[in-house]
Amino acid sequence: MTWFIGTSTTMSADGKTLFGKASAVVKRTLQPSSHQIVEELRRSDGLASKSTLRQRGNTPVFDVADAAATFSGTVTFNGDPYGKSAWSYTIAMTSGKLLSGTGGWSDAGLQTAKVVSDASGKETARIAEQFTVSTEAAAEAAAAGFKPAR
Repeated sequence: MTWFIGTSTTMSADGKTLFGKASAVVKRTLQPSSHQIVEELRRSDGLASKSTLRQRGNTPVFDVADAAATFSGTVTFNGDPYGKSAWSYTIAMTSGKLLSGTGGWSDAGLQTAKVVSDASGKETARIAEQFTVSTEAAAEAAAAGFKPAR
């Protein structure tokens, strides 16, 4: 289990308008023996989610969905999925929006760059996340000041 603290920033598709920025903590649990990764996210604006990534056999492709059933799709790893590596997203949201992008876990922490598109493929927003490795105590202390989960 690894804890991360960081920020999630949502901007317009052209990057000119800030839609929102939130502090966030992530708990990432790697479970190679059961071929899955579980990520729990809590943000200062009250957003909380739990996502489970399930590996397709011995492939680098994982099926992903959140516990609230608001999205599903795939995450494809480039490297060891249970270690520091890069990945790409292809996710469909129940709202009809699509999420694509890339991410990675390195010595610097977790970073993602996501694009939100409408059903026609038109980009509507960009999400950038930056996280550094934390201790559980520091992550819990940071989350203690967050709005209640919604």
